[in-house]
Amino acid sequence: MSRKFLKTSNCKPINLLFSGMDLSYDGMYKVSTIKTMSCPCRSGKQYEACCQIFHQGKNPDTALQLMRSRFAAYALCLPDYIIHTTHPANPQFFHDTAEWTRKISEFSSHTEFKDLEILGFQESNISATVTFVAHLLQDQKDVSFAEKSYFEKVKGRWLYRSGQCVPLPKNKDTFA
Repeated sequence: MSRKFLKTSNCKPINLLFSGMDLSYDGMYKVSTIKTMSCPCRSGKQYEACCQIFHQGKNPDTALQLMRSRFAAYALCLPDYIIHTTHPANPQFFHDTAEWTRKISEFSSHTEFKDLEILGFQESNISATVTFVAHLLQDQKDVSFAEKSYFEKVKGRWLYRSGQCVPLPKNKDTFA
């Protein structure tokens, strides 16, 4: 069985075992809703045909898939996935996973994940970069940012190593 993480209205993850059946849930999402919704990574695909498999435990084949699935995990408030895909050498890595989970959940619950634009992607066998713009709102204020993310492949698995903010492209609209 694979794991599926759902969130309640206050964004506390609920871990449900999912074996392909259509389970009902009376919180913010129903499994049937998640299966048919557009993927939060903004790929244009349905969630079940995109990032869901990564959130259920499959390792992304590319750093770009990992980046998109992490954006979707933030949007869906899946802190365990964020923690699991963060390199231990990341400057924001917390050994106190309970506190880290709380911080991710707080960020996710106070943020609207409006759009994700991929500006660039380079990958070798062991490292990769993804440059993107994340269009976000918090309290109706635009908190969009552009970042160049660095990824490292460790024991056959892509992990988010670090990120560096870059200037927002001048011709990109934000959500004011």
